[in-house]
Amino acid sequence: MKKYTESMMAAAKAGAEIVKYYFGKSLDCVEKSTCFDFRTQADLESEKAILDILTKDFPDWNIFAEEQGRTHKGSRYTFVIDPLDGTSNFAMRLPTFTVSIGLMEDEALIAGVIYIPLLNEVYYAEKGNGAYRDGMKLSVAPVTTLDRSTISLCFGHPVTKDQESALIHVVRKERPKRLLGDWCSTYDCCLLALGRIEGLVNNRSELYDFAAAKVIIREAGAIVTDFYGKPETSDLNANFVASNDRTLHEKLIQIIAPVISEIL
Repeated sequence: MKKYTESMMAAAKAGAEIVKYYFGKSLDCVEKSTCFDFRTQADLESEKAILDILTKDFPDWNIFAEEQGRTHKGSRYTFVIDPLDGTSNFAMRLPTFTVSIGLMEDEALIAGVIYIPLLNEVYYAEKGNGAYRDGMKLSVAPVTTLDRSTISLCFGHPVTKDQESALIHVVRKERPKRLLGDWCSTYDCCLLALGRIEGLVNNRSELYDFAAAKVIIREAGAIVTDFYGKPETSDLNANFVASNDRTLHEKLIQIIAPVISEIL
């Protein structure tokens, strides 16, 4: 394991300890862009704990953190930090939220760490070295048919309710085993890497929402393409489909094709 991954794991754990401390407590919610996009004291303190470790270990590397924003130091390397992905779930006392840290070299994602605080589970991957949960190597599921597949639909804040509905409708009418939408895309990506769900459609989330997750799902064997089924030309692409199997993947692309213009 590379030094930067060890540092990211330590930082994610520090952030998770803050989040666990505040879970279940009454906190003020400060709106950012919409009523469902907000921050709490847990977000801010988790990010500070993460930054304290990363900036000490790698003082010359760039930072892109959800709450602090971007800090450019002229490095080729950038930590991409979501101190609390699934803040709405956290505020509602639902257990599906994470702490997420990705690492980019120029514009290529090379490492990711996701910590699920209430489960005390850490997921991590380095490009070319596989994906792991607490030391156990991860692999996507062998399921190949939609009727036996669970599909997650993940939406960023810019997506309108009508656009969400359009995508949900076309996927549901093809009758997958189950549709999942639990407001925490990093958590769902961990499920894909574990082999507990089979596919995921991500629409216009922020970079810090998927930076760590993309590395993990790829290293677990997931296929990741744009909405047209073509290889991504940039790791910064926020509109992507990920799945465990080529046949299922092609089916998902066919399903979303009729509404691509609406959801882009």
